[in-house]
Amino acid sequence: MDAVLHGGDMTDHGSEDEIASAVGLFGSLPAPVYLALGNHDLAGRDSFAAWQAQAGSWFAGSAEAFGLVFGHAGVFVLNHDWHDCQVPFHWDTRLSQRPVILDSQRQQLDVFLTQTPLPVLLMTHAPLHPVPAAQTGLDEDIHRPCGGFVSEMAALARRHPNLVLALSGHNHVNTIFRHNGLVSISTASFIEPSFDVRVITVNDATISVETISFVDDLGTACRFDAARAWTVGSDSDRRHTLSVS
Repeated sequence: MDAVLHGGDMTDHGSEDEIASAVGLFGSLPAPVYLALGNHDLAGRDSFAAWQAQAGSWFAGSAEAFGLVFGHAGVFVLNHDWHDCQVPFHWDTRLSQRPVILDSQRQQLDVFLTQTPLPVLLMTHAPLHPVPAAQTGLDEDIHRPCGGFVSEMAALARRHPNLVLALSGHNHVNTIFRHNGLVSISTASFIEPSFDVRVITVNDATISVETISFVDDLGTACRFDAARAWTVGSDSDRRHTLSVS
């Protein structure tokens, strides 16, 4: 079964008009759509409710977190909050971007991993790794993730070896990071150069990740800042194959 898994952001401000526009565009795709909301998608106090009202089917029954089982793999989508605030699932633009997982989500993910014998792909918006200095040419890594979030996911992977791949967005950079038993991948934006998406193919032996750019198919001129070519990633950041047999 083919499906479109999107790790946000689909909107700038999470307004009802923006959400309606996104739902109209993605709803026309000839495949089921499932969404992990980005921080910008939750920038309004009522954004989370608006997403549920306008795109409830994209959350497979639960907008907080849900699991899907396809032919050769399971997928768990986790819509996390960004900090401890009074309005759940709202990103207050004045506060830090620190991912938060609720106890109920943590339990649901643990149960899904326990009950699913297949390899599992985890989808969140927040990455589990920084953008390495070796890729940017800077003196140090950038966009370092929240340590608590990373350690919690790493501990989860140690308890459940079938958690093999974590997918994220947020940084708008193609990177692949190889933890001990878990590979985490962040993907550049498909609405800015290099207009990339990941194609993930799962069979009973491997999970293969390929990166496809739509830049040549857009039919419009675009200018690419050569100084930021590192966002595209090297060949090893754009493709990877995991053995799951």
